[in-house]
Amino acid sequence: MTVGERFPFLILYGSETGTAQDSAERLWRLATRQGFDARVMAMDEFPITDLLYERVVVFVVSTTGQGDPPANMAKTWSFLLRRSLPADSLAKMWVAVLGLGDSSYAKFNFVAKKLHRRLTQGLGATALCPVGLADDQHDLGPSAVIDPWTIDLLDHVKTKVYPDMSQMGNLGNHEFILRWKATKVSDGAKVSEVSASPSNQPNSYEVLLSSNQRVTPDDHFQDVRLLKMRLPKAEKKFSYSPGDVVYVTPSNSTEDVDKFFDLFGENGFLRSNILKLEQKYSGVSVPSQLSGKSFNLESCVRNYWDLNVIPSRSVFEVLASVAEDELEKEKLIELSSPAGTQELYDYCNRPRRTVLEVLADFPHSRSHLTLDHLFDLLKIIRPRAFSIASSPLEDELLLLVAVVEYKTRLKAPRLGLCSNWLKNLPEGANLTVWIKKGSLRFPLGADQKTPVIMIGPGTGVAPMRSYIITEHLRSTDDRKRPLILFFGCRNQNADFFFSHEWSNIHNLELFTAFSRDQPQKIYVQHKIIQQKEQVSKRLLADKGVVFVAGNSKDMPEAVSAAIKRCLIETGGLSEKEADDWLVQAIKDNCYQQEVWN
Repeated sequence: MTVGERFPFLILYGSETGTAQDSAERLWRLATRQGFDARVMAMDEFPITDLLYERVVVFVVSTTGQGDPPANMAKTWSFLLRRSLPADSLAKMWVAVLGLGDSSYAKFNFVAKKLHRRLTQGLGATALCPVGLADDQHDLGPSAVIDPWTIDLLDHVKTKVYPDMSQMGNLGNHEFILRWKATKVSDGAKVSEVSASPSNQPNSYEVLLSSNQRVTPDDHFQDVRLLKMRLPKAEKKFSYSPGDVVYVTPSNSTEDVDKFFDLFGENGFLRSNILKLEQKYSGVSVPSQLSGKSFNLESCVRNYWDLNVIPSRSVFEVLASVAEDELEKEKLIELSSPAGTQELYDYCNRPRRTVLEVLADFPHSRSHLTLDHLFDLLKIIRPRAFSIASSPLEDELLLLVAVVEYKTRLKAPRLGLCSNWLKNLPEGANLTVWIKKGSLRFPLGADQKTPVIMIGPGTGVAPMRSYIITEHLRSTDDRKRPLILFFGCRNQNADFFFSHEWSNIHNLELFTAFSRDQPQKIYVQHKIIQQKEQVSKRLLADKGVVFVAGNSKDMPEAVSAAIKRCLIETGGLSEKEADDWLVQAIKDNCYQQEVWN
């Protein structure tokens, strides 16, 4: 009997930025080397009617926006929610759901919870284990949930679904399975340029960078950029709504590309090598960006692999699989095991160590890596999302981007890949962007009397500007909606973004908090409490809506606490009533947040 022949194991993922996909592919590898006939793919790539014939299906899903599913599971999601489906449609199926989310969002892992409930309670599937709810905010990251959940899942599959597996023993459990084979091809092959950008993205645009301006003083602690993009052809228009986001896929810096080839010089990896990636297992396909192409290794290093990423555990699994030096192997095994989660966090996540720095730390093991290994060790560059700051009624697309650079205990400063790539783009550069629905859904064309309260400190003001300018340009003088903006930054003269525009918006009330312009620190939550009478009136009597955007560290929780205090002190609500109001407002999308780390 062929290993895995009798033990099908399907893994479907819904992933917006690639995190859920990475987790699903990691599960595929673990299941495959334990003897399962595992397959992994995006949910919408799998024929939905074939679900009826599957015995074990694991769903790995993230949550986007205000509790929305990722784009690559949207069709399957809609199908599963059909009321016409019989209650026993999936009665013969065993299922498990793993959610990847961020507890700083109000609808934390909403899609995973709802999917698990629909599969088991609505369609009759049997749950193998409770839904897993991984959290980016956990001290040890998502692995704190994913690792024990995965062990529990595989144990349940073996005992409940495939008890015959116990007779097969532990098949290749310590062998690292490489997904694809990288073959060098002749110099005469037609070479394609490699890009990490997903192909055939809807609502994508080839744009010209018309302006790349620093809007903070040179001596300010942070470089913030206002980027203006326009379409080369004037007859075409951008199509988006306030609250939507632009996705950009960056490339690695020349410095990091050179560092890569310096590290792998002894491995014989040359910039001029022409490669083709081939499928080794039927259960996992070659990435669409590389499928059927011959490509130059330098192009792959520059535009496809993320050299700046903080490595996951799988990097250490790959290195451990080839390690011969005893000291390195011992350390790599520790960092790649669930028991070494804290050590992995202290080594990688806490100092924000990059994958290139890790490879430099393990020279003996690195020297044994082949090109095949690199396609499992290095992650693809993921697109980054930025809130649109312009109005769709304007001709240019505006992005307000804070350039990420900070210090850790490591000598070299930490640099955000995309923000620094954008910073260094020259005016006149061409790039591809695409636009998607964002987390914030502003009221457009609805009752003009509904007040909108916006809290957007720092670059969180970007989506607020998009909405404010849109309302200003589209509304007549006698039909202007009441708008309130709470904006916060460090210094009025340093990072008061779009300050010259606000005085022209006559239906806008602006309240500012400049935290470092006086001895005591003043933040947006303090300004909200100062305006408690107006805030409670606008929300309770006038049925207003609230939008919050900005850093997720402390601000969102401080803002919600300030609003609840307003409702209690001047709105006449009890503490429980204020809590209930907030819960219902979030449920009704009358209190929306877009926050980031």
